[in-house]
Amino acid sequence: MSKKKGEGLKSFNRGFDVPDNYIIIFFVVVIAAVMTFLVPKGYYETEDVTYLMNGVEKTRTVIKDGSFQYLTDAAGKPVTEGVALFSGDGGTGFFNYMYNGIISSSAIEIIAFLMVVGGAFGIMIRTGAVEAGLIGLIRKAKGAEKLLIPVLFVLFSLGGAVFGMGEEALPFTMILCPLFVAVGYDTVIAVLVTYVATQIGFGSSWMNPFSVGIAQGIATLPGLSRSGTTITACLLAGYQRNFAVKYSFLMSIPAILGALVLELKDATDLAVSGTEVVYYVIGMAVAAVVGYVCIKTMLVIVRKKKFTVFAIYCLLVGALSIGGYFYLA
Repeated sequence: MSKKKGEGLKSFNRGFDVPDNYIIIFFVVVIAAVMTFLVPKGYYETEDVTYLMNGVEKTRTVIKDGSFQYLTDAAGKPVTEGVALFSGDGGTGFFNYMYNGIISSSAIEIIAFLMVVGGAFGIMIRTGAVEAGLIGLIRKAKGAEKLLIPVLFVLFSLGGAVFGMGEEALPFTMILCPLFVAVGYDTVIAVLVTYVATQIGFGSSWMNPFSVGIAQGIATLPGLSRSGTTITACLLAGYQRNFAVKYSFLMSIPAILGALVLELKDATDLAVSGTEVVYYVIGMAVAAVVGYVCIKTMLVIVRKKKFTVFAIYCLLVGALSIGGYFYLA
């Protein structure tokens, strides 16, 4: 009886394959889209709650208990608003959810990075060089299995620190699981020395490519130079000086264009006379010339490696500015 039951299970498994991840995600989106036509819209009321933490008074917004209400129409019936097939007003439609999800954040940069790095690792794994190296390492470590953990941990953490290795470590986890079991360790150890090690290396990295983007985000704080912060991050990441300066200014283009788009909606409400247009054009021309001169000057400073002089200049100007502010205040 049990034998027949087992054979039936095997025959069932032969005819069933788990769908691809994209197919599963697509059907999840389909179900979510259908539910928007069935589930009424609703909202919660919120309130500000004040509390003490370590002697400091803090405030946070929370949902009022029992305040949920359905949105109703003039007849008092709950309102349902199904998702549109396409949404051209910046919203998310059924057919453009993937596109909006990619461009609405920095996801496109990470996707491109993972495609390039993941493809490179895929080629390396297909050659068998990685597996052969790991198996050779374990054979060499016979009798000294305890050294496998620190050695592999350091190697994978360097991968995370140098080029942002993260999800690319998962194939190695699957390779190392049976190997660690063979030498007497648990499968959790394989996860720790691969994926966890890459995250620790990434978090403490001084030279992975993502640090340049993080530096540009930090540079939005008042008193920091965007170009100075990103150039410094590029140099710490090991890039050449000329490339660091050019890349820093190229990184500013998306930020400038984004700010321009946000400002244009306010500019449409302004009434500009013909004389003011001339002033704006002159201002743009002067800004373009000054910007070009500044970039050329920065390139000359970088080529001649005179960052020390520039740093002293910035320090003196900054000190004078701060001193003047407090003096006038």
